This record gives sequence, C-alpha cells and structure tokens, in this order.
Amino acid sequence: MIEKYVGFFTPRPFWAIDAIDFQDATSGTLQRFHPLMSEVTYQFTSGSFSFRVCRDGMILLQIYEIENRIRDDIHDLVEWWGEYLDYLNCLYLLLDSEFINVSNIQYFMFAELRRNDVFRVTFEDNQETGMSIATESITGIYQSIHHSRFVDGLPIGYDPRTQNRVVIPKQVFDNLTEKFEFLISDKNLVSLLSGLSKSLSEFKIGNYTTSLTLAWFVIESILIKKWGELLDAKNITYADNSRRVNTDRKKFLMRSDISVVANLLELTDNIDFSLFKKIDEIRDYRNKIIHQNPDYICKFEHCTLALGTALERLLEKAPFSIIVPLSIQLSGA
Repeated sequence: MIEKYVGFFTPRPFWAIDAIDFQDATSGTLQRFHPLMSEVTYQFTSGSFSFRVCRDGMILLQIYEIENRIRDDIHDLVEWWGEYLDYLNCLYLLLDSEFINVSNIQYFMFAELRRNDVFRVTFEDNQETGMSIATESITGIYQSIHHSRFVDGLPIGYDPRTQNRVVIPKQVFDNLTEKFEFLISDKNLVSLLSGLSKSLSEFKIGNYTTSLTLAWFVIESILIKKWGELLDAKNITYADNSRRVNTDRKKFLMRSDISVVANLLELTDNIDFSLFKKIDEIRDYRNKIIHQNPDYICKFEHCTLALGTALERLLEKAPFSIIVPLSIQLSGA
C-alpha cells in the first residue's frame, strides 16, 4: 500500500517520545542511525486524517479529502497546497500550545509555515520510500540529518543538528490529536485559525501593524458569520409564504458596515458589552493603520488585545483553549 503525507520540521528541533542515546557505545547508533531517526514513535488515525511523528521530530499529516482531490492544473495545485498549509499551521499552533500546557515550558517560538517549509513523503507498506527536499528552508537542514548526512570529522553525538533538543512526551501528541480532530470538522474554523497563526507569526518578529490587521480580518469574519446566523434566526415564513428575511433583504443587510454590525450584535445581546468595547477599540486601531494616520503607532498592547480577542472568539464553542504565548523574538541591534 502506498501512502503520501505532507511533512515539516519545527525550526527548534525535538525528540518525539524518546531521545537517541549517543553515549551508548554498544548500541551501534551509527549503523542504525537512519532507522532510529525515521522510526514512527507516534501515530494517530481517524476517519478524516492520519498523523505521524518520527523520533527526530519529523511531523507528517495526511488529510484524506485533500489527498483525493484532483489537481489538473497549476491553479488547482496552488489551492491544494494552500489548504494543506492551513491545516499544518493549526497543527503547529496546537503543538506549541500543548507542550506549554503539559511541560510548562515555552520551547517553540512560533513562525508561520510557508510552502518552502513543507515537503512530501511517500510510504510503501509503512516504509519511507521517498521525500522531496525543502532546500530553501531550515527544514532542509533537519532533513539532511534524517538521511544520515553527517558533519565530517564530528562524532555523531556532537553534530549540531542533534544537540539541544527537548523530548516531547506522548501526552502532548495525545492532546494535540484530540483537539485537532475537533478543529478539522469545521473548515472555516481551520482557515481562520490559520489566519490567526499568520498574525501571531508577524507579531513574534515585531511587525505589529501587519499582525493587528490580520487579527482584525479574523475578528471581522467572526462578526459577519454571527450576523448572518442572527438574520437566519430571525427569518420566518408568514401565512402568505413571504419570508421575513428574504434573499434580497439578507444581501442588503449583509453589506452593513462592520461597525454597525458590531453595534447591532451587542444591542441584541449576541455579544456582551465588554467584548463590544474591545472590538470597537481594535477596529479603531485597524482604521488608523489602513488610513495611514500619521499620529498613530501600533504598539505591543494593541496587538495582544487583537490576538487575544480573535482567539477567544474563534474558540467560543470549542471545549478547550489554546495557549498562545505573546512574547516576541528579536535579536539585539
């Protein structure tokens, strides 16, 4: 049986479940290095996806519906990869969150996965038989050690690609797959959470204006959906078969300015007043960015408000939370 996955390595590498013991001289590590690195130490399969993690931290995902989709031309292929990246970024965000949740350690400094960070892996009868190489990403560095390409003259245990790795326990992956299985049932939620991951990625490098703008797009999408649900709830059919909110009326109302939508949602008790005030504040920041207000500077606290509000609204109906560490990663000037 031939199976194909999409894979990635996190920029900060890890051992999955168990580390390789490079100090055990009797283990024949050098001779067995590739089988040890590529061993699948965690696997989960559901009705919609398959998830694997190799010992060396190679994360593999297969979404059945996406794999079965026909890709006749370049446009289909672009759409195909774009959707896969949405799922992969959600997966990475959950990995970051669950490691903090289980180990109380912030290890990963989250950065959005892009097309050049991911690759295809082929398995035949559960044996890895082929892999594309991500030569334009740090991912390629960890792929090279995965395939036993060592640094000349260095003992294998001193190769920098095997150093300073944390061990991620099984509980992290158990939690991750449970939450991912919930998320994957709602494509819109996956898309918006991926959008939020882009906002977080920009925030991490101090690009506050882009981060806030992307977070606002997520918030606005949530408000528009909630507004549409309210209109549907108010729609009734009268005795003469006329509809209270017919197609034309709904189209007209759905074109309402987002500030009006937010006000109406609060006045009809579909969002509380404290949330409305947060949304209105973030909307004001976003407008100042878009209109290039010379007196406005987007700040750390503006972004944390936007990111926190967006994440809270996204997971409003989820039976769990996601930890998003709001710290930045900048080298010294």
